[in-house]
Amino acid sequence: DDEDEYVFEDEVEGFYDKPVPTLTTLLRDRFKVQRRQLGSEPKKKKNYWQHLPNLAYELRKFWDDLGMPLEPYLVVVPNEALLNYYNAHSLRYGISLYGTRDILASQLAKVKPEYDGNLLNGYQVSIMSGQWKV
Repeated sequence: DDEDEYVFEDEVEGFYDKPVPTLTTLLRDRFKVQRRQLGSEPKKKKNYWQHLPNLAYELRKFWDDLGMPLEPYLVVVPNEALLNYYNAHSLRYGISLYGTRDILASQLAKVKPEYDGNLLNGYQVSIMSGQWKV
């Protein structure tokens, strides 16, 4: 037979010797070129971060800048390591004003975004796993 044999992953020597990369590691490796420069964004106005639609906009912009646009109804709150890696310190500050990411997620779920002239029920918020220190 000239048919190729399928080789199972566990039959490949050393397959399980490599550690499984985390999502943060994968994102770091993929977007090293796009790392933000410190102080590259203008300072936000006073009380900018207390307005939840501003924070939702900045969270969505963070992912857009990384080349990962989100659906109009979705907000993903990144972990602290990713924000630090990309020097998104002002966004990190804005998130920390709400205490925990869980509290922020519950607050953002109440914000009713507008998309194509239609008012949506509220953002669907996901929290990226990983450590957060306030």
